[in-house]
Amino acid sequence: MNKFIAHRRKDGEEQSLESHLSEVGDMAAELAFKLGVPEAGTVIGLLHDFGKFSASFQSYIGSATGKIDPDEDDYVNFRGLKGKIDHSITQVPGLNGYGKPVGSGDDKENWLAKY
Repeated sequence: MNKFIAHRRKDGEEQSLESHLSEVGDMAAELAFKLGVPEAGTVIGLLHDFGKFSASFQSYIGSATGKIDPDEDDYVNFRGLKGKIDHSITQVPGLNGYGKPVGSGDDKENWLAKY
């Protein structure tokens, strides 16, 4: 694949990951402007789906959109994976799990209860 895919829109058009992150960054900046921190909104918007750059997500979305042929090694059973691919920033190579919930496994409720 030549471009990273964020998702396929309801109208059938694919949205590039770069375009998606940029648009969300702009929207988040507008909302964060009301709090006086538009730059923070931009950063949060740019990073919210950063894990979609991961090979596992791109194999999933490429298989689901027909970009990866079922005979290719990267093809995955996308129907069985829908909603199960972690595409958060924790999947970015080099972060070594930074940002993952603490506590027992991936128990996000325990993590959120602390705050």
